Parts: sequence; C-alpha cells; structure tokens
Amino acid sequence: MPEMVGLTFLRQYRQRGGSALVIVMSAYGGEDAAIAAMKEGAYDYLPKPFRPDEVVLTLRKAEERERLRQEVAGLKAQLATGPSERGPHRRKRRDAPGARARHPRRRAQYHRPDYG
Repeated sequence: MPEMVGLTFLRQYRQRGGSALVIVMSAYGGEDAAIAAMKEGAYDYLPKPFRPDEVVLTLRKAEERERLRQEVAGLKAQLATGPSERGPHRRKRRDAPGARARHPRRRAQYHRPDYG
C-alpha cells in the first residue's frame, strides 16, 4: 500500500470496528513481521513471494473458520432461547416409538409381599 503501512492499516481497521478476517501479504519482514501482524489481529500472514496454492489453502482455512464461527454463534443463540423456541424436546426412552413396554407380571414381582 503506497500511503500506509499494512500494520497501521490493520490497527486502524480493528479500532474502527472492522471484523473481517484479514490476511497480510508482505515482501518485507520475516517472522517478526508475521508475529506483529498476528498480534494486531491478522488471521494469517503470507510472505512474498508466495505460491498460488498457499493463497488458496489460506483462503480455504479462513472460510472454514468463519463458517464454524457462525455455526457456533447460531448454536449459542439457540441455547440462549427458551425450550419452546428451540423445537421439540427429545422424548424419554420409555416414550419413544418402538420402545419395549415392561411386562406387567415382571413389574408385579417387585411389589409382592414377603414369600416367607
């Protein structure tokens, strides 16, 4: 970027409420630059020159992370709502279709008086 250093941009973007995943690509710096970018909130850092497959892999990982973040947020929202808003409850095992009923004589054995 001709007028602004990438880390300065990233810092200002985050301060203004930017929440998108940011991938920093730079021809300058090494590990120190990558660490600084990550501390400022970058999702990842790609040093130039980079291979196209590196970019594709990084973008796919970022996409998957964002999808999982949205899924977790949705699940948390479901947990925060009341049970009636979440949908049908799980049935108890004895009420589930196909569950075997207990035999009436077996139940009666446990309630008989002492055989003594």
